[in-house]
Formats: sequence, C-alpha cells, structure tokens
Amino acid sequence: MILDSKNFFIKPTHLDLWKNILGCGSWGPIKNLKLYKPMIKSYAKYLGIKPSNEHIRDQTPFKISASYMDKIKNFDVFLEWFSNNPVVTSQFTFYSLLTQSERKHYKQQMPYITFWPDTEKKELHKLYYTKGINIIGLHKKFLSKLNFQEKNFVNNYIKKILEG
Repeated sequence: MILDSKNFFIKPTHLDLWKNILGCGSWGPIKNLKLYKPMIKSYAKYLGIKPSNEHIRDQTPFKISASYMDKIKNFDVFLEWFSNNPVVTSQFTFYSLLTQSERKHYKQQMPYITFWPDTEKKELHKLYYTKGINIIGLHKKFLSKLNFQEKNFVNNYIKKILEG
C-alpha cells in the first residue's frame, strides 16, 4: 500500500478492505498525455503489450498486489531497468499497464476522499454524505484556502469519526 503524508486513517481499516480494489480504485484517460507518452511507450515495450488509453489514476492510497508483481520475471533486472530508465518513471503508471487486462474484473470504488489544491471549498459537504470513507486526503494547499470556520468543520468531522 502506497500512502502519502496527506492521507489520514479516520476509521479502523484493514487490507481486506482493498482486496477488490485495483490501484487507487479509479481510472480513466490520462490528462497530460504529452508528459506520459514516452513513459507509457517504454513500459508497454518492456511488458510486450499494447497500452490502452485508460489508466489507473496516480493517486494515494494505492494498492499494489504482489500477485501482479510476481508476474515480472527477473525482478532484480526489472528494478535496475526501472531505476535507470531514461524517461520519467512512475510506479503508478507501470502498475496500470501491468494490470490493464485485469481491469474488467474490477469496479471502480474508493474507500477514501481527497481534497486537492484545486478542489472547491464547497466540496467539504462530501465528508458527511460520502459513505464508506476510511481515509481522508487533505492537501496542504487545499487546507491553506480554508478560513477558521471551515478548518473547524474539518477538525470536528474528524473528531466525530474518531470518537465513534
């Protein structure tokens, strides 16, 4: 499980919660294809596949299943190749290509909610209306946009969850 400093566990959780989730649980077309195209071509060539236009979003929390990684032959050689690849590398994008044929067996689901720098403050109401949330992501640039009352709202929500 890949986490980031903005991810907070607000309810007890277990990896079983993620057993039917691929990556971060959400996928779609890549937004900045120009940046990602050389990386995608390099990974697809390494894996011997034709890449799809849909990729798992590179967002945390992100689950990497050992069963898919076990498919990589000669893992030490792979790590050397990945680490020294002349294109920008991303474990999220590589994993997305590695698992692209399996995506049809999963439905998109995310037991978390993330507030990014460009998230509108009015989206805070989702904290109370989104079911099944175990992890909240609060980007520091999003938090810096909040006034005292809005920060209090977030703190009270987290406090309420933690108290049960």
